[in-house]
Amino acid sequence: MANKPFPRTEVAGVSLPRMLMGTNWVYGWSHTGAAADQNIQRMNANAPAIQEMLEAYLTYDINAIMGPISDKPFTLVLAGDGELLEPTKALAAQLGLSEEQVKFHFDQIDAHTS
Repeated sequence: MANKPFPRTEVAGVSLPRMLMGTNWVYGWSHTGAAADQNIQRMNANAPAIQEMLEAYLTYDINAIMGPISDKPFTLVLAGDGELLEPTKALAAQLGLSEEQVKFHFDQIDAHTS
């Protein structure tokens, strides 16, 4: 039985699910303490666990992630064809931009938030 898609909204012309995948349960941000953070990372900061989480969200058409871009495993995202891509490649493909343009925008965001 197929799951009912989660409701969507449009932001700046882009269709987004009204729920975003988070990264706390991969990066270990429990907001409770170091022991809980380490336990979360031990259980979830690996490719099989991340894939299971992504598939659970994607079952409901929740296909947007809110989280930092870093060298940790969660930074790999699914492209439309199911291929795993680095974040800049995936964003460039989805937005019709070059990777250099995407990196430029991230640099601009970093400059404004530092």
